[in-house]
Amino acid sequence: MGRYGRSPGRKPECDQLEGRKFWILGLTPVSRDQILWGKFVFAATGSLIVAETLILVSDLLLTLPPEGLLLHAVAVAIIAMYNRLVSARNRVANAWKQIDVQLKRRYDLIPNLVDAVKGQMGFEKSVLEGVTQARAAAVNAGASGDTAAQAKAENMLTSSLRTLFANVEAYPTLKSNENVIQLQEQLTSTENQIGFSRQHYNASVLAYNNSVQTFPGLLFAGALGFTKRDFFDAPDAEEVVPKVSLS
Repeated sequence: MGRYGRSPGRKPECDQLEGRKFWILGLTPVSRDQILWGKFVFAATGSLIVAETLILVSDLLLTLPPEGLLLHAVAVAIIAMYNRLVSARNRVANAWKQIDVQLKRRYDLIPNLVDAVKGQMGFEKSVLEGVTQARAAAVNAGASGDTAAQAKAENMLTSSLRTLFANVEAYPTLKSNENVIQLQEQLTSTENQIGFSRQHYNASVLAYNNSVQTFPGLLFAGALGFTKRDFFDAPDAEEVVPKVSLS
């Protein structure tokens, strides 16, 4: 039986590590030191494959000179940091997709609401033009890829929609129109989803930026292509109550 061979009738060696089973290829390590080494590598890289591989070559690593071991340790640290930064960046990208879905839904609903209310005699033309222009600006800002600019444009669109909703309240025929009511409810629901998605996105960006800007991430982030991300901020203007003019 080889030194890494499995003993007859024996279950694979495993250790508990942060609530997860640490399996080592179903093999029985020859020493506790190798298990500890594997657990260290797994904690650093988050990869069982890397940990298992390094355990299998641990005897070879012990024959390396001190400078070789130091270089190996640095390599493990860089791999670990890279994996964590990639995971954080992927969480940001996933959170942004959730916002993007809701923004596109809002873009689709707005023209329908504008069409539903513009036939009302006396309805403020400037309000409808403001909503249409704000929607176009938000779409263009989204295509630019500038998160800060898009956040500003989207919040201007939110403000214009609130003004539109406030003006609709001044027209009894619109308030009782089923189509208008349904569109308002859909837009309100979408606005709420945008708010929830914004919170999740900003939390993901905060965690990512902390990884990029704090030690040890700041030592490698720039060289590995990881840069600070912008928040999708909600301005104070969202708290302002729209003014309705009936003149």
